[in-house]
Amino acid sequence: MQLTGIYAPIVTPFDAGENINYPVLAQLIEYLIENSIAGIVPGGTTGEVYALSEAERLELFQFVKTR
Repeated sequence: MQLTGIYAPIVTPFDAGENINYPVLAQLIEYLIENSIAGIVPGGTTGEVYALSEAERLELFQFVKTR
């Protein structure tokens, strides 16, 4: 597999209760897709992935994958 184009490590938005804010995350993903990003890297380099449980990380990755 050869990767081409720009792959964006994205932030994980949280709500006031420190839960992943999926509506805002969906908006971010849609914006990137509309602007021709080649790929999205959730929990890539922005640091918040370490604050998530394993279940939350899996849920985050699955959400991004289905977009």
